[in-house]
Amino acid sequence: EESLACYEQMLTVTGGDPRTAPLAEFYVHANLAQMALLREWYDEAEAQAQWGLARVASTAASLTALLHLFLAKAQ
Repeated sequence: EESLACYEQMLTVTGGDPRTAPLAEFYVHANLAQMALLREWYDEAEAQAQWGLARVASTAASLTALLHLFLAKAQ
């Protein structure tokens, strides 16, 4: 129960680094999907997994942009 509450609270946090926030959000949903499977809450696991799959492309784009920024500053 504490883990579930902690993950749900993490989703309500605002602020932080907008470049890495999508990755953190992705991991929270992936962990929620895993917890739902362990509890045999299959509808919830499916919803969390679908959400994560929908966000993979945008998360990858954000992280790629961040790495390109680092490369540009290093050159």
